[in-house]
Amino acid sequence: MSVLALGLSRTGTNSLRTALLHLGYNDCYHGFSLISGDGWRDGIAWNQLLIRKFRPSTYDAPLQVTAAQFDWILGNSMALTDIPAVLFAGELLDAYPGAAVILNRRSDTQEWKKSFRATTLAAERNWVIWVCSFFDAELFWMERVFIIAIQALFGGSFEANAEHAYRDHYEKLEEKLKATKRPYLDWEARDGWGPLCEFLGRQVPDIEFPEENKRDAHDMNIERLMEKKAYIVPDISTLVMENGPYTRHLS
Repeated sequence: MSVLALGLSRTGTNSLRTALLHLGYNDCYHGFSLISGDGWRDGIAWNQLLIRKFRPSTYDAPLQVTAAQFDWILGNSMALTDIPAVLFAGELLDAYPGAAVILNRRSDTQEWKKSFRATTLAAERNWVIWVCSFFDAELFWMERVFIIAIQALFGGSFEANAEHAYRDHYEKLEEKLKATKRPYLDWEARDGWGPLCEFLGRQVPDIEFPEENKRDAHDMNIERLMEKKAYIVPDISTLVMENGPYTRHLS
């Protein structure tokens, strides 16, 4: 593991993932990894870690995660970003003391909240995904992971706690990093290649900085996922095409 990008979802995580791939960090683990290939196996493992961390009464001993345990999930990834991994930011810092650290963020907290509500939160509450998750292992474990992750982050109320949770995430990381004198890059997607390449010691590529996973692109990714899973429930593809993934949410 060479790079830990520990910012929350909707802070340029997919753009950063693509950028790191361009810079030669082969296989950057991202939340989308849960819905590709053997993502259901990752979902089971993350689910167990999330329960151990955020529902500790279930277990006798406090959570301690070794690099070997993370490696089992992350495989050969040279970098990571996004939920669910960043919910274990402190544990990841301890497990990979030699990794470069990036705190990707958005300076406008209200814009972050608006973006998170319209994408990540909407997907977690999407009724089509919820129904299909009972018939597909990949969707089931993805849904379980994000339900626990969102409850853990926002304490049961996104609207009431989102801004505090956002600030708390970064403040705790900054405190830990400064206490251990560990260097890190404070970065926003608008900063582009320059600061990122300087921090990582890489040459700036001769291409535009990637702009991935904007709101429309996120919606399209979910639609493609559900079209791929259309075999699960009869006429599900018709529901997706007519209603779109964000038209109806579970309450």
